[in-house]
Amino acid sequence: MVQLHLDESPRTAAEYDVRSIPTLNVDRNGRVVKTVIGAKPRSALEQEPAGVPEVTGL
Repeated sequence: MVQLHLDESPRTAAEYDVRSIPTLNVDRNGRVVKTVIGAKPRSALEQEPAGVPEVTGL
């Protein structure tokens, strides 16, 4: 898990197309495979649809 401060890293934010805060990008093998935008409780993140089965324990 990495936290990025957009004001300090605008280039990185643009590279990952971060337009809203908060944004959670799930990365697999160097590729973003899922993006979750907006604040959600832990329980909602744990119930996200399949496609990222290795992401657990958020």
